[in-house]
Amino acid sequence: AGVTVIWYQQVKAQKHTAWCLSAIIGAGFSNLFDRLTVGGVIDWLSFQVPGFYRSNFNLADVIIVLSVLVYLYIYKKEKSVL
Repeated sequence: AGVTVIWYQQVKAQKHTAWCLSAIIGAGFSNLFDRLTVGGVIDWLSFQVPGFYRSNFNLADVIIVLSVLVYLYIYKKEKSVL
């Protein structure tokens, strides 16, 4: 039973890793496509806070950042288990 639990955790972690890497690559290609077709990445999320620099970014950037954070969390969690 213990071997089954360990095997399941490894397969589950690999599935999450595959999802993270796929999201990073897909979002990267989305930005590349925008640069090739439009001449730049289309920024469509803009937050304006009085007195602060307003940052513009697109959904692909959000996906890349979140995927990297999830990947690093999974990597850290795997290292602590082993």
